[in-house]
Amino acid sequence: MNITISFSNMSSSILHIIGGYEDKQMKYGTMENSTVGQIFMEWFTIHIFDSFFNGKSRPRGTLITLTHSFLHISNSTFWGNQATGEPIVVNASNFSKVTVQNSTFMYNDGDKGTILIANGSYISIKDSLIAENNVPMSNFHYSTITVLANSSASITQSKLFQNTAYKGGVILGLNRSSISILRSIARDNQACFGGLIAVELNSNLTILESRVVHNAAIPQVGYIDHECSNGAVSARESKVTLMDSVIEKNTAKYYSGAIGVKYRSELIIINCTLSENHARYYSGGISIWLNSSATVMRSSFLKNHALQKGAIGVNSYSLLYIVVKLITIEKPSKTTFLCDPLHTL
Repeated sequence: MNITISFSNMSSSILHIIGGYEDKQMKYGTMENSTVGQIFMEWFTIHIFDSFFNGKSRPRGTLITLTHSFLHISNSTFWGNQATGEPIVVNASNFSKVTVQNSTFMYNDGDKGTILIANGSYISIKDSLIAENNVPMSNFHYSTITVLANSSASITQSKLFQNTAYKGGVILGLNRSSISILRSIARDNQACFGGLIAVELNSNLTILESRVVHNAAIPQVGYIDHECSNGAVSARESKVTLMDSVIEKNTAKYYSGAIGVKYRSELIIINCTLSENHARYYSGGISIWLNSSATVMRSSFLKNHALQKGAIGVNSYSLLYIVVKLITIEKPSKTTFLCDPLHTL
């Protein structure tokens, strides 16, 4: 069954598609130049292109909900949408797949974020802009993009600007999630923990050939200060790999100006530059806490600042491995030192 779906100026439209639920065979459709209100998909594949979705012309609530389905979005804009108690634009679960190309997600605001990928689902975002989306800091469990429960996300050649949340200003990965960021730039994002991204509970993060600049771990105006830390990347019981990337001018109000890992996490940094990152109290560059480990190779740490441990802080039964001949660490100031005297490199 091939169908073509086209809605125009029908802001209250609700489209519920059950494709191949009975025979488990995927059905197909396309959507072009559309302003449909809400879409529910089961066992269906739909292509959305050259479309515009604006909060002023559609009801509050998730725009696209899909289960066991494929969603392809290209050359489309999702602007100023809102939702309460549910994700704003995409809620994908049960082994669904979402691909996004040349599209914009901007000014979307809701307590469960803009995109939710769950239960073995996958999203790929390429050549797109994700900017100025907001999740109130009162909701600890969601970000602009939330990936959880054995799901994965890949972001390539995209721009991630000025998004805010409580954990992970742009992305929060939980419960065995896998996230990769490739040849992208992340700038001016903000969260209390992990200005760009936070990964927890056996998740995996890889950042390749990217720039992570001016992200911050600070509280939103009007919210309680929870010792906001880890200016760009925050990891708990997870693995983080950075390669061929620049991490610079990120800040944290308390600890870990650029990257903080703890609770049996693993950090690998290869051929990267971490420069001019700042934390008020501890570890301007990276910190390794609570039975975690870090391996650093062919990398430079320049002008990172904190009251204690300007470049790298190692604490609480953690380990740091450095390939000495291939790493440059700028001489710390009088108020900083590389690691605790009680720990051996």
